[in-house]
Amino acid sequence: MNQDLKSRVDTWLQQHRSEIVRDIVALSRIPSVKGEPAPGAPFGKTCREALEAAVALCSRMGFEAQINHDGSYALMHHGEGKKSIGIFGHLDVVPEGNDWRLTEPFEPLEREGHLIGRGVSDNKGGVVAGLYAIAALRELGAPIKSRLTLFMGTDEESGMEDVQLFAREQQMPDFSLVPDTEFPVCHGEKGIFKVYAVCGDKSEALLSFEGGVAINVVCDEARATLKEEPALAAELATLCAASKWMEYRLDGGIITVIARGIASHASMPDGSRNATHELAKTLAACTKLPETDRKAMQKLVAVLGDSYGEAIGIAASDEKSGRLTCVNGIAQMRAGCVAVSFDVRYCVTLDGAQVLEGFEQCFAPDGWHLEGVTYSNGYHIPADDERIKALLKVYHEVSGDLEAKPYTMGGGTYARRLQNAVAFGPEPRISKLPDFMPPHHGGAHQPDEVLEIDSYLKGIEIFILAVVELDAMLHA
Repeated sequence: MNQDLKSRVDTWLQQHRSEIVRDIVALSRIPSVKGEPAPGAPFGKTCREALEAAVALCSRMGFEAQINHDGSYALMHHGEGKKSIGIFGHLDVVPEGNDWRLTEPFEPLEREGHLIGRGVSDNKGGVVAGLYAIAALRELGAPIKSRLTLFMGTDEESGMEDVQLFAREQQMPDFSLVPDTEFPVCHGEKGIFKVYAVCGDKSEALLSFEGGVAINVVCDEARATLKEEPALAAELATLCAASKWMEYRLDGGIITVIARGIASHASMPDGSRNATHELAKTLAACTKLPETDRKAMQKLVAVLGDSYGEAIGIAASDEKSGRLTCVNGIAQMRAGCVAVSFDVRYCVTLDGAQVLEGFEQCFAPDGWHLEGVTYSNGYHIPADDERIKALLKVYHEVSGDLEAKPYTMGGGTYARRLQNAVAFGPEPRISKLPDFMPPHHGGAHQPDEVLEIDSYLKGIEIFILAVVELDAMLHA
């Protein structure tokens, strides 16, 4: 490794610390949750606003960026080499969710060396990392021969249509890095399967049944409303009082039953608690509820009882990517019928068609049907691939963390939709939440999403030096 360049990169990043923080905060003030399509804004007006802000930021830093495909994504290029390295980040975020305690979701703040706000980590911090990495390479005169491309997307959290458009319209880089994960290097991602299971019988008593903020976030609040009947109201009040996760309200002749849970990213369900499951347990136990509704709730109690697909019959594991996960994010009514979403992260050795078959065998016998089925299989690059080894070497030398090894994960990044791509930083491998962070807060897709600034800057340094290493390999 070029130690002189490493030293100059570290100095440059410290000199630009305040600007980096400022730019993450500015982007994170924009509530860029996917919305209704509009002219020039296929993923909603706030996603377009974030895209325009990022393009303006590129311009202020002396780069030319261009919005593509009617507002789906933007590209910034630097250099004219025949070989190319891509950096892919996204500006859209998951909905804010519930129980923010340290700040409002889109009012990011800095506290004790941490940034807090929706998107500071996932993934506006990643976009800023890519931009400042290219700026540092330019200003420090690093000997880069490749053309560098920064992709700024707006649909990563909701289907990745943006990067699929890129793949159809643009030339694929020779190798790409996706700064949307933890170090040292993610060399494989599980497949992602999404579906809604819909009850075949219309509800008799439920006026509403709803919960969740996104399909890829474990549902942390769900509620049902029913018309008041004295016996039904009394029983539900008793059932709710028996659980710390439940709340009972009666107002204007309407019973509202509310379940609380613990949110988590769909790929990391350990420690989460599904609110739809809690709600279904209470309703299924209510003897005054019509049999049709109780039967539907009993089905939900059965299939939502674990986070690994065991009750559905799709449990699986493999050596390359570990255990399949299966979580519920959304609860709703569709044409008077109860419906729930599932987000499955399945092993790289499985095909999505096998997961679909498992769902059909689980739900069809009880008269439920499936809607909105989508899936994309995972990918895996062997750990002994020379590019993976090069990235790992840079991480080891800069961080001093010599025990770190390449890993696979259940999270899905743009890397799965590209050729010759891996997810790489900028988050630390072992992240310790600050002491002021409430339990079950601070993570991606959780309330009070947090970014530790010093670790993040070290991550950008690793990222910069990795680009230098990859460029040398491409031109060897």
